[in-house]
Amino acid sequence: MKRFHLNLRKWSIAVLALILITTSVSVVAETSSIFYVDLTQSLPGDWTIINGGNTIDTWTYLEGGFGVFCDDRSAGSTAVMDEQLISPIVDCSRLTSVTLEYFHNFNGGSKANTDQGDVYVSNDGGANWNNVATYLPGTSRQGTDTIDITSLAAGQSKVMINFHFRDFGKYGYWWQVFNVRISGEIKEVFDPVADFSLSPEQQNEGSPIQFTDLSTLYLDDTASWNWDFGGVGASSEQNPTFTFMDNGIYTVTLTVTSDGSTDVVSHVVTVLDLAPVAAFTWSPEQQYKKSSIQFTDLSTSHPDNIISWSWNFDGLGISSEQNPTFTFMNDGTYTVSLTVTDEDGSTATISHDVTILKFDSVAAIKNLIQDVRNMDLKKGTETSLVVKLKGTIWCIENGYYKAAIAVLKVFISEVKAQSGKKITKNQAVILKNSAQYIIDNM
Repeated sequence: MKRFHLNLRKWSIAVLALILITTSVSVVAETSSIFYVDLTQSLPGDWTIINGGNTIDTWTYLEGGFGVFCDDRSAGSTAVMDEQLISPIVDCSRLTSVTLEYFHNFNGGSKANTDQGDVYVSNDGGANWNNVATYLPGTSRQGTDTIDITSLAAGQSKVMINFHFRDFGKYGYWWQVFNVRISGEIKEVFDPVADFSLSPEQQNEGSPIQFTDLSTLYLDDTASWNWDFGGVGASSEQNPTFTFMDNGIYTVTLTVTSDGSTDVVSHVVTVLDLAPVAAFTWSPEQQYKKSSIQFTDLSTSHPDNIISWSWNFDGLGISSEQNPTFTFMNDGTYTVSLTVTDEDGSTATISHDVTILKFDSVAAIKNLIQDVRNMDLKKGTETSLVVKLKGTIWCIENGYYKAAIAVLKVFISEVKAQSGKKITKNQAVILKNSAQYIIDNM
């Protein structure tokens, strides 16, 4: 029986070799073929053979056009074999469909539990294997088999093929592999074309600008974006926003990478200087002559800080303080101007008219009378002081200004004399200062 198997094997090999020779003349390598090996010429060194059985017999290259062959020719029909013929890694990352094609001769004998052949595909460099074809014991197959392995291999860069032959030790049969091809549709790849827009095209410093990617990409899922905002910032977002904190002209560059190809585009961005906004208030809004007014700066600036203030009080005085006070000596309307300067040297000026009133001495004396009455002085002391102040009002209303000043001085002398006695020292200070202020402004 053994002799019959060996003769049959030799006869089959010769017939398959003849088929291969006659058919290989018409084989034309397609442009979509990315991997092809003719095992009738040699077994390339980048193929791997794993001998897992109990015999030295394994996959072997046979000269004379017989391809790579596996059987138990040395150990006999009772040998147990577990032999793997593994291809090198094939890069299918640029294929959208993948077909495995191999020309082979499998003879699994005529009885069950003789020889079996399996074809496996790995897409992770051999870590895991997926069965795509099985040739069962008791069957035979001679010719070219074509298998669609798109679901396993398309877009993958670590594809491997494994021809796995097992002899269960019953009878000695064989498996020959003559050539292996991997082909498919190659995706058309276009280089990316980088482009972008910005809004607004001119923006003030300190205000955000929206950058929008307008690049032409073949595969968006492989794309990456690298923005350079004139050396003052960067982003990897597709559509970033960016704020330039200082005015100037900036070159913004976008580098787009897609499917291993790169393109670069640059646009000039003009960022405008944002001047400060000058503003101020004063208190009281209407003041008497020879009385001080508090001026308060309310100016704003962004993003630059205000670094100097220049006040002009209608040519009567100036100040570089942020919040100065000033006294106008005469009644009238005065124009007060404030000029502020920011860190960029930008300036802003604002002016307001300030009204200064002529001093109303009668109203001031009436207020002083009320102050005396509110101090809860003894009746005689309060009456004496109030009588003098009322006398001052009579003198003013009748044009006796010098007499009015003289009476006010008598009032001050009486307050000084009663200070610490019938009038507290604090009360005395208030009354003296008020009376003297009236005298100074009459």
